[in-house]
Amino acid sequence: RLLKRRMCQDCSKIIPFVGEFKEMKECPDCQGSLIVRSDDTKESVQQRLAWFKKDVQPIIDYYEKKNILTKINGEQSIEKVSEDILSINE
Repeated sequence: RLLKRRMCQDCSKIIPFVGEFKEMKECPDCQGSLIVRSDDTKESVQQRLAWFKKDVQPIIDYYEKKNILTKINGEQSIEKVSEDILSINE
């Protein structure tokens, strides 16, 4: 997914490469050209995944063992993710 996403070169809006967005040739907000981000290479994605495994996963495991980790589906709409975050301690 990271290797296919694009970004508007004018306003920096991230455009995923899924569904209706696959056919887009220009930014829906400012009509700027869509480009591939310079850090969306196979090598940089592998480095980010290695960093996650080494530095982030142990923290997730720690809070999970303490039974104080809340997981939220980040593939929902922005509005739904925000709603889920705000409802955690209600």
